[in-house]
Amino acid sequence: MISKKAQTAWLAILVGGLWTSVVWAVAWFDQLEVITSILSAPGAILALIFMPSGVHTSGIGSYYGFAAIGFNWLFYSAIAYVVLRIRQARGKTQRHAHRADSDI
Repeated sequence: MISKKAQTAWLAILVGGLWTSVVWAVAWFDQLEVITSILSAPGAILALIFMPSGVHTSGIGSYYGFAAIGFNWLFYSAIAYVVLRIRQARGKTQRHAHRADSDI
């Protein structure tokens, strides 16, 4: 018999696979292009700090895309880190509150 965690994991994998298929199937929609442009904006803006002329920066302009991708990775990694730290801090305070209640 499959455990509940394994069933949940398989369900998440199936839903993720279906979602990926749907996204690839509708990739030609203009709305998806707008969404991806908005999501890639932080990296492009941060890359402009180091390459003010963007792809027209002499010498290193051909690396602008790589810089934008790298800065996107850093930006969203920082967001994920902050969210996880907040969740961790909340979890600790809830555990301590639960322990304090059980001591009474």
